Amino acid sequence: MGRIPPRYWLSWNPSNGATSYKVYRAISASGMKTLLGSPTSIIFNDTTATPGVTYYYWIQACRVACSTNSSYNTGWRNLSPPTNVQASDGTYTNKALVSWNASSGAISYKVYRATSSTGTKTLLGSPTGITFNDTSATPRSYLLLLDTSLPGRLQWL
Repeated sequence: MGRIPPRYWLSWNPSNGATSYKVYRAISASGMKTLLGSPTSIIFNDTTATPGVTYYYWIQACRVACSTNSSYNTGWRNLSPPTNVQASDGTYTNKALVSWNASSGAISYKVYRATSSTGTKTLLGSPTGITFNDTSATPRSYLLLLDTSLPGRLQWL
């Protein structure tokens, strides 16, 4: 199984003689299983997963009847990265203002700074809003990163 934002794709090895499968999900290994779908292929797209929530998935192989549940596997859906990330680029003399469009489901962000794409990244802050004032910036060029929480992705400016 794997994760590809903004949805969660599940895949598994085919079962000999199976003509379809049943995909189940729960929020714990012993939790109540919900049938998500009955694909005829070995790939299923879980479009209802909430970003950042870990789920437990089971597969049943079916022909005339269905097998017992497979052992479970866990997975989660990543948050989509923030969009329209911008930095003030010299507009202010006392700060660099970083802003972005919100990422659906994000509860906070992490803003990083580095002097190059391979340089050491320094965490500047973890705002819950969609702007950040970097008051420690000195007049020079920086690369800024933005990371959403629950798990997230980094995006260079």
